Amino acid sequence: MNLVVRPAAALEIEEAFHWYEVRDTGLGEMFLVDLRSTLGAIVKSPNRYRVIHRNTRRVLLRRFP
Repeated sequence: MNLVVRPAAALEIEEAFHWYEVRDTGLGEMFLVDLRSTLGAIVKSPNRYRVIHRNTRRVLLRRFP
């Protein structure tokens, strides 16, 4: 399975990191750790997550809306 993070999503991830980091030092890093873990779970078991459009699946992070 190939995981594709589109440029717009990568920009949003970077913006979210900075937003959380400004609120509390270290929170941005915690966001990235949670995100990496979730992305790893997607790669391991992609069919576990709901298809939202064609071959696109979505999962929401629990701690970071």
